[in-house]
Amino acid sequence: MRYAAEMRSYLDKVIADLKANPSTDPTILNRMLELQSADTPGMDDLGIRNNILGLLIGAIPTISKASCFALDELLNRPDALKVAHEAALRGDHQVVANTIWECLRFNPHNPVVYRRATRDTVVAQSTLRQVKIKEGTMVFAATFSAMFDSLVIDKPNEFRTDRSWETYIIWGYGMHTCIGAQINMAVIPAILTPLLKQKNLRRTKGAAGQIDSNGTPHPEHFHVEFDT
Repeated sequence: MRYAAEMRSYLDKVIADLKANPSTDPTILNRMLELQSADTPGMDDLGIRNNILGLLIGAIPTISKASCFALDELLNRPDALKVAHEAALRGDHQVVANTIWECLRFNPHNPVVYRRATRDTVVAQSTLRQVKIKEGTMVFAATFSAMFDSLVIDKPNEFRTDRSWETYIIWGYGMHTCIGAQINMAVIPAILTPLLKQKNLRRTKGAAGQIDSNGTPHPEHFHVEFDT
């Protein structure tokens, strides 16, 4: 709690100092302040501080978990692994990325988004699936199953690398889209590409070749091998 207070105080000062002494550096904070000047909702000083806190805290565990889950799924799919390997070798970033997102559709690092209702409301009003939600209710939006909805996703049970980015709600949807989604889009393929370039990439035999979370929500160990 002491460290949390220190982090909040530090970020408040950084935000205030930059507003008092503006710069044109292409930083995330400057982009947020530009949104604030355009009266973007959620981009007041407190909103900016909270979003930066989320990026700092969430980036490492979320990105590492998603990278492990994507690789885990890819190693179960030799044909897809071959596609990713060849794309990585020729520097085709888009195919590598598309393969990773499809892996995370089948094996998401975060299969639900949960929120607590702040007021009484109705979900899907005037439809057959209409449901009343009372204030204080914890709501789970199952993004995993939604990405297999045959009314929206073409041939959802097929593993395909030609789906558009909009197909995936791995990082949430609408107003609940993770602020780090665009960062993840760039960083996760960049992390995995050097590994995917390796010849005969495979799991290490035994338990070491399976994701070990050690009772936590995040992977601690995941061993793979390749030929030099």
